[in-house]
Amino acid sequence: MKRLLTVLMTVIFILCASACGGAPAEPSETAEASATPSPTPDPVEGLVAATGQVIAINGLTYTLEIGEMSSGQAAATDLASPEANEAAVEGSLDASVSAAVSTEPQEQASADVGTAAAAETAEPAEEESQPAAEASVSAASAPQAGLHFQPVGRAMEVDMQDAIMRSMSGRLEPDVPVSDIVIGDVITVYLSSSDACAYVTVIARAAEIQGDQGQAEQGTAASEITEDEHLEGQTYEAAGKDENALRISAARVSLSDAQITKSGGDCSDPESGVLFGMNAALLATDAADLILASSRITSVPANAAGICGYGSGTSVSASDSEVETQGSRSSGLNAVGGASIDVQDLTVRTAGADSPALRSGRDSDVTINGGSFSTQGVDSPVVFAAGDAAISAAELAATGSEAVVVENDGSLTLRDSTVSGAMSRTEGTASAESVHDILIYGTEVGSFGNFEMQGGSLISQNGDVFFITNTSCSIELSGVQVTNRDQLAWLFNISGNSGSLGWGTAGFNGAHADIILRSQNTVGDTRVDSVSSMTLHLMEGTSLRGGIRLEVNEAADPDARGTADVIIDEGCVWSLTGDSEVTTLENNGTIEFNGHTITLADGTVLSA
Repeated sequence: MKRLLTVLMTVIFILCASACGGAPAEPSETAEASATPSPTPDPVEGLVAATGQVIAINGLTYTLEIGEMSSGQAAATDLASPEANEAAVEGSLDASVSAAVSTEPQEQASADVGTAAAAETAEPAEEESQPAAEASVSAASAPQAGLHFQPVGRAMEVDMQDAIMRSMSGRLEPDVPVSDIVIGDVITVYLSSSDACAYVTVIARAAEIQGDQGQAEQGTAASEITEDEHLEGQTYEAAGKDENALRISAARVSLSDAQITKSGGDCSDPESGVLFGMNAALLATDAADLILASSRITSVPANAAGICGYGSGTSVSASDSEVETQGSRSSGLNAVGGASIDVQDLTVRTAGADSPALRSGRDSDVTINGGSFSTQGVDSPVVFAAGDAAISAAELAATGSEAVVVENDGSLTLRDSTVSGAMSRTEGTASAESVHDILIYGTEVGSFGNFEMQGGSLISQNGDVFFITNTSCSIELSGVQVTNRDQLAWLFNISGNSGSLGWGTAGFNGAHADIILRSQNTVGDTRVDSVSSMTLHLMEGTSLRGGIRLEVNEAADPDARGTADVIIDEGCVWSLTGDSEVTTLENNGTIEFNGHTITLADGTVLSA
């Protein structure tokens, strides 16, 4: 607060000086060092700017880790000291305030990408400023340079209740909700004296920032193979901290009848365990090509995957083998950083919490043909797909968790497989939001997930069959036997959430689902809340028995209303089990009302 009062007094002094004909404040030395001009800011009196990375979201209270953005290769290798960065942030706050109260057009230099934001006025922005703003954004977003965030060791909470989004060019974007901001985004907030945010600008999206996924930290390896080899009957073991039992690096290696054991040893950085394969029993990395057959991989400690493939060009093929992990946060199979894992007739078991049997990270893929995959822990779906996963003729069962999670732009395709989940009603991260079997959700703006299942069976022991929130997605079921053993739960629950898990902001974090049912004989009701939407298409002889409800989201605007558009093809049947509401209805098949009604958005009530 002392810092804030000092800055506000500076604002008042400069305003008085300007009113008396005084010259605008000179740019700071830090600002002069930047070669990237920013657009001329318009006056925003009494506001203080701060730039930080979102590290927590609780309703409309956002926690920022204060720091600065940089772009270009030098930023990744020659970062300033924390003290220098903190001084730069302090300087940028002064520069932001000075610029905000200056009414004379000028070319304002920016200490970093994070301060290249301008305020909105009633007058149009000057044309010559726009190309500079666009160039700044383009340079900051250039994939070859990368974006890096450097924290300075301070955090602050910001009230976003009345915040209005701004573009980098300073234009207001009132139709873009603050809920578009997710954990990991870097933003600049313009604060009043009460630390409430009046305006906010997104500087960089979480997916663009390389700070968390720059240099791969993989620890050490008890045994490492770096030359092309074929080996049979070998034994590998590790019990050390951050240590792989076996690592295959930049080599083409085939192993058969191998015993690979990670018997102990902590992982000092759990994120590196998930993202880079640190502490995994078996790690293939640096574009390695591993072929594994008739082997057994065992992992005992926490944060120790069974098999991890990391990096673009890395390929793991495995057949007729067993993988077992016992600790928490220890996936059976983990493909990350662009790697591919392709397995046939594997048995994979995990026992710990937060330990999927198979995990495909962003830009990575896992292919399964046959085999058995099971998990016992809470928050341990059989499949976690943030990348691509394709599974055929496999048995998938979770006994303490939902069966499947599709995150952001993840995609899962299932063929002739059995999928079963049994999520706890009291344990697990998401149980307070919804008990479900299939979770499709987003943490990033504009995400679009995909779930497709053909043949086989889908069994939900507890809760909703599908819960879709804070994302858009496509769902297609074709000839799948769907069993929901919780008769009070939804078949499809398409709705917002509380925001407590970082899945958007309550009242703004609904979902959209495009659902196609082919050759289905399916029972269950569907819920769409007032910040969500759905299209439902019954095709190829589908019979659906259930109702559709448009329900209120209590956190949303009272005037908000969800939408449900239904298309029924010839030869398909919708049999109602309760009064239903839809926005539009295209019926070329049969509707069995069973004494119930359908109310359309225009007020039309349909009945038998």
